[in-house]
Parts: sequence; structure tokens; C-alpha cells
Amino acid sequence: GHLAGAAEPGALLSFHAVTGYIAVILMIIHAVWAVVTLISHDEKRKAAFHRVSVFVWGVWLIPFVIGMVMGMKG
Repeated sequence: GHLAGAAEPGALLSFHAVTGYIAVILMIIHAVWAVVTLISHDEKRKAAFHRVSVFVWGVWLIPFVIGMVMGMKG
């Protein structure tokens, strides 16, 4: 499938903005969780944190790549 209206520059910009905000919120939560995990010294918590970190990083890649494509298009 494709994104409805993705051919329009405004639609790509809006999708970039929405995914960017989601990524920032996830990164803030991720940073707080990182501190809690480091303080806890709990190996199970560290393993769960690592799995979620990969997911958060993947989500962050979406607006990053969209921004890169938008920059290349000028």
C-alpha cells in the first residue's frame, strides 16, 4: 500500500512531523527508562530495555529517512 496523498509535498511533511513527534516522545521515555534501568542493576530489566531500544531506534529511523528524502528533493 501507499500513504494516501503521499505524492503531495504537504502530506510527506505532515507524516514526517507526526512520526518525528512520536519519535521524540519515545526517546524521552526511553531516556528516563535508561536511567531507571541503570540504577536498578537488574539483568532482566536490562534485557527488556535492550529489546525496546531496538524498537525505539526503528521508530526514530522513519522520520529520519523521510527528512533525508525531503532534503534530497530540495
